[in-house]
Amino acid sequence: MNARWGPYYIVATMLGSLATVSISLAEVDQVRIRLETTDTEGSIISAIGLGDDFFVRTFVQDLRDSSVVGVFASYMDLTYPISLVSPTGAISFAAPYENGQSGNASVAGLVDEVGAFGGFSPTGPKERLLFTITFNANAIGNAIFASDPADSVGADVLVYGLNTVVPHERIDYGGATLLIVSENCIANGAVSLSDLECRCASGQPDHFEEFGVLVGDLDGDGTVAFADFLILSENFGRPDANYSMGDLDCNGSVGFPDFLILSANFGQAVTAEGAAVPEPSGPSLLAMAGILSELLRRRRLRS
Repeated sequence: MNARWGPYYIVATMLGSLATVSISLAEVDQVRIRLETTDTEGSIISAIGLGDDFFVRTFVQDLRDSSVVGVFASYMDLTYPISLVSPTGAISFAAPYENGQSGNASVAGLVDEVGAFGGFSPTGPKERLLFTITFNANAIGNAIFASDPADSVGADVLVYGLNTVVPHERIDYGGATLLIVSENCIANGAVSLSDLECRCASGQPDHFEEFGVLVGDLDGDGTVAFADFLILSENFGRPDANYSMGDLDCNGSVGFPDFLILSANFGQAVTAEGAAVPEPSGPSLLAMAGILSELLRRRRLRS
């Protein structure tokens, strides 16, 4: 639970004299607004193929510790990157948010004042779906969606059992991100790391090991060996490289940092259980650096 801190003051008697002591008490969030991205079947996804439709779903939850709880009304602004995605369908509201429905998507990049209010019965402490919007993935990139306070009069957030508007600073406005990649790089709603050319599309080169990827295995034979070093050296200095060419840090080119990454994993192999274990020792780092230097020297002489 998020908390925001503000100053409060008390007066205390210390050694017969008055002293002002400053303490801080938590201003706890009363409402959470959460966004998630799903495929059109409703399964949560972290990535989508270029050209595919997907849903952005918005949930609301009353976080108060009270006998009467639930979000009665919630209005907000939803922002999205116009260079990557576009809304393709009407806003679909979920029960019980069937009253006062609004939402204006006429301005690119913004669904303005989107929200609704419920009925007389409190909805309880559990998270409730407020609305769903269909989007299309128009371009490759990392799409960021954000919820922000609505700014029109009356477009407020209200909870059951409280006769005042929930202030913006007591609302946890959430967001969501969705990676858009080429269709061949998608598997089960996430980027497929089994395809070497798709690994950099995941945007997570620092976390490859968590997915069982042996970083530096450029030929896909389950080991980081001299053959992988030769692939990297042949593409060294190339500015338009992908992972399979040796761009191990996914910055778009093959350079010395990639050589260091491969060297750190040199001799590693993947077992049948998916764990990386050392292989018998091969050329040393110094030896490979010497070979790389010689290969580059010969390349310069040929050019």
